[in-house]
Amino acid sequence: MHLLCRYEVKPGGNAYGGNRELLIRGTGTIVSTKGHILTVRHLVDPSWALVSYPDDKNADFYRILSDNFLFKECDAAPPSADTLPTPEQIRALNPSTAAAPARYTAGLYFIPSQGDLSEDEYKNLDFAILTINRSINCSSAACALPEHFPATPLLLDVISGTAGQNLALVSYGYPVEVLGGFSKADLKGVVGSFDRYYRGDKYFADTPLLFRWTATDAGEGRSGSPIFFKNRVVGIELGADPENVTIDYGLGVPAISRMLRDAGLENILNS
Repeated sequence: MHLLCRYEVKPGGNAYGGNRELLIRGTGTIVSTKGHILTVRHLVDPSWALVSYPDDKNADFYRILSDNFLFKECDAAPPSADTLPTPEQIRALNPSTAAAPARYTAGLYFIPSQGDLSEDEYKNLDFAILTINRSINCSSAACALPEHFPATPLLLDVISGTAGQNLALVSYGYPVEVLGGFSKADLKGVVGSFDRYYRGDKYFADTPLLFRWTATDAGEGRSGSPIFFKNRVVGIELGADPENVTIDYGLGVPAISRMLRDAGLENILNS
């Protein structure tokens, strides 16, 4: 789903380019029927992003957000199922579909604390959970939230199989595309193959934390995009190798689910 996240200047903060409100674009996925959205933490927590990605080209912007702005909420626009291109269509044409109008707003529900994690594990645990809290752009009679949201199933176990098609992955998100001086939000796909898992050095010493996969072109701006294996989400997009956009990294669902269970949030995984 397309996310447009709103930051407002905090008391005593400085506006950015004269703007007292900033909109940051991202991608997320509804993972529970109660309307919980899985996305990346750096979209909603610039202070954490500044520490975790000090060499990122957006580090100066994270600092501006951290020092002067407060995250408020995100507008969320779920795509309809028939807008998702198949892997075969992605390989042939890679069609793009404009983002739908926003239907909901979502507030911050959960971000991991460091707890027993090593510093390196904590810096790599780039995920957050939002929760849908109200409908927007609707008439008064249609503004009630659905009783059940269409949730995307998660693969809680590790990816397994043999090389080739058995390890094929596909991802959908909203990459950064600037054309003619303006930025547009179009849903596009990426296909590739699972390569390997990386475990942590303390809390995740026995649990896969990150994984690498070979992608057609991960590109910039796909952070938070769901990565599918056999129609179930196995992780979320973190970013491509800066030297080679066909080498890509994701945060695995096994690590995400362990953090949620240990925080007493099994309802997100089971609802």
